[in-house]
Amino acid sequence: MNAFKRIIKKYYMISATFLFLALSLLIVLPYLYGRPIANIYDLQFHLTRLQETFLNMKNGDILNLVPDVSTMTFGSIVYPQNLFYPVYTLIPEALIHLLIGNAWISYILFISLVNFLIFMSMFVTTLKITESKVAALFSALLYGFTQFELTYVFVKQDIAQAMALIFVPVIFYGAYLIFVGNYRRWYILSIGMTLLIFTHIISVFMVTIFIVLLFGLLIINKLTKREVFVRTSYFVLSGIVTILLSIFFLGPLVNNYLYAGGITVTKWNLYLSTVNIQQALFNFLPSSNGETTIGVGVSGLMSLIIIFSTFRKFNVLFKYLTGMLIVFFILSSNLFPWQIFNQKLEFIQSPWRFFLIVCYLLALISGYGLAFLLKKDSSIVATAMLVVFILVSSFTAANMYIKQDAADKPNEVKSFVTNYKFFEKFEVKSTILDYLPSKTGNQAGNLLNHSISGLNKGKNIRLSKYEITKNGVKYNAISSKNYSKIILPNIYYPGYHVQINGREIKPKINNDKLLVVPIKNGNNKVHVYYLKTNLQIVTLCISVISWIGIIIFISVMKYRIKSDIDFIHRKIE
Repeated sequence: MNAFKRIIKKYYMISATFLFLALSLLIVLPYLYGRPIANIYDLQFHLTRLQETFLNMKNGDILNLVPDVSTMTFGSIVYPQNLFYPVYTLIPEALIHLLIGNAWISYILFISLVNFLIFMSMFVTTLKITESKVAALFSALLYGFTQFELTYVFVKQDIAQAMALIFVPVIFYGAYLIFVGNYRRWYILSIGMTLLIFTHIISVFMVTIFIVLLFGLLIINKLTKREVFVRTSYFVLSGIVTILLSIFFLGPLVNNYLYAGGITVTKWNLYLSTVNIQQALFNFLPSSNGETTIGVGVSGLMSLIIIFSTFRKFNVLFKYLTGMLIVFFILSSNLFPWQIFNQKLEFIQSPWRFFLIVCYLLALISGYGLAFLLKKDSSIVATAMLVVFILVSSFTAANMYIKQDAADKPNEVKSFVTNYKFFEKFEVKSTILDYLPSKTGNQAGNLLNHSISGLNKGKNIRLSKYEITKNGVKYNAISSKNYSKIILPNIYYPGYHVQINGREIKPKINNDKLLVVPIKNGNNKVHVYYLKTNLQIVTLCISVISWIGIIIFISVMKYRIKSDIDFIHRKIE
């Protein structure tokens, strides 16, 4: 036993890595047993938007892994999916799918990878912040088994929202260095925020509020005015670099949103999308309805007990973070007057998304508190084994409950048990069109059906079967007479082009933001396609130069900075 403990102590980082890897594989085992479970909303949507990447990868089109528009999915309407919600950080799932060939197994293995990265991100950053192996281990365990993560991965199956958990610890660590530690590593915040932007844009709003509130650390750290100015300057620099690194996505996104005047993404009543206190604290087990599972869960309740029992021993930093925990708990609940902000902030959809921050702070603070409770190595090992056993057991039971619920009540839930072949076909058939211009929403049915007759009532015109091209679609529009204005079943955003019989024309745009073109008597070959705009080209160049610059900067700085705790690092006592 002593030899085992010596090995663990000597190879702590490697041991922790293998532990998290084992747990990440263990928690998906229930899903590898039996048949796959199809999902008719979030999972179908995410796998559909990934399908374009997978098919391009399969066809060897490596330079088009993140196409601006989707032509083989979402109804083949030249849909601007990646202009609004890109798949950059989800590309590994498509690669796993390509290597394995089984869509369901690939997805489950990707979930395992996501969970592993969540564990490791929390473990490494907490270790650097607290300098405590105990705090790092338990914070990672509690964070990896948070109810928020379990809900979004295994119930709602919103993998992008769950992936945001990977980057929150990195972002906080970067902000911590700027406000408290070695501000010369400001770039960590920039990289973390950029990766979050590429993954889940709505979470950026929650995390930005989190980072702004961390400005209070400059006050409680009792810095001189010069130090406050320097650290604030580096924070601003980090923000500017974040924008430069991601401008190739953010620039066109803002431009397209302003052009559309709003999009058809689902908007909910914010106050009705909060959680009540009872639900947040005691709703432990996931159910078939993802919305009712938002809460702190078993691990969160354990975290709260630890925090309350050790709060008096906290330093100023962790007392401040405990206050922030309360703030974000209120923001995600019905205690906050969200009715006031329902119109201006409806794009966040659900205030319970603030649990992204709540679960992070719960894990970080409770791990720090647990380090005070555990003094002897034997107590640490015994408690760690107990916590892992409880969390894994409860998680496995919850997963089996979900599987059984889906099997027993297929007509009452969003998920249902199926076979591998059906899963692979069904899960890439999403028709959720969140990124149409708002005025186009009432024409979604005609777009998906490529119904030119439905858009041009009273006109004798029809489309033959469409043909998919790279970043476009071709039709044969057959008309009995000449028409000066025919509405095509395609939207317009900057970058969309139209050719009629091989000749490019400048289309008109109707009130529904649909393409309007002239059609002659007979067979007209219509080609609707997308080309990168000048804005995209310019911003892409800016981002490429910025990425090259930050990589060179980091390479140089790593030789100049030996530790996060050096002559400019002021610990908060």
